[in-house]
Amino acid sequence: MDNASDNALQITIDDADASQIVVAVGGEVDPHTAPELENALDKVTAGDGATRVVVDLGAVSFLDSSGLRVLISAHQNLKSADRSLVLRNLRPTTRQLFEITQLVDEMNIE
Repeated sequence: MDNASDNALQITIDDADASQIVVAVGGEVDPHTAPELENALDKVTAGDGATRVVVDLGAVSFLDSSGLRVLISAHQNLKSADRSLVLRNLRPTTRQLFEITQLVDEMNIE
């Protein structure tokens, strides 16, 4: 039996703090789910919202290059608007992806 639903993408947005939006992501970020993450980040980064967008990746079990592309794009969009994207709670395999691609110094990682 396929357990794909166990790895389905979950996104929760907490915008209670006017200066910071927290986007908690769980499951797998791959070519099938990356557009969903992209849509969520586009919504929270549109306009003149919070100056800081935190993406909590602590519950992400898998992130590939399509997910990485979404995060880089959000980072660039926010940076050009003088706002910031912060990545939080990276699992070791996710952190390794950022190290291999040399993005660990380019992006804000907590």
